[in-house]
Amino acid sequence: MGTQLRNTAAGLKLGTAASQKVGLFGATPVVQPSGATEAAVVPTVGAALATTAATTSTPYGFSQAQADGLIARVNALIVDNAALVALVNKLRADLVLLGAIKGAA
Repeated sequence: MGTQLRNTAAGLKLGTAASQKVGLFGATPVVQPSGATEAAVVPTVGAALATTAATTSTPYGFSQAQADGLIARVNALIVDNAALVALVNKLRADLVLLGAIKGAA
């Protein structure tokens, strides 16, 4: 059975199941894309760092604990950024596959 297009009181529905194939703008129809990289990204960094007055106990004006905290936050941001890049790339690949976007010039 082909993909169904239905106009319901709730709105327009393209396909009635994730297993039905859809293709847009001449793309080969495919089933609904899915994958672990499409999961919502939850940032791990948390709240902003509390600031304290700079210290003169080290040459750079930070205590060791402050410097360690900054390094931990930067490392967490690197992990969060990698997860966001993976999500954006997966969404882009899915949109190209469906034919919703061209993907290149």
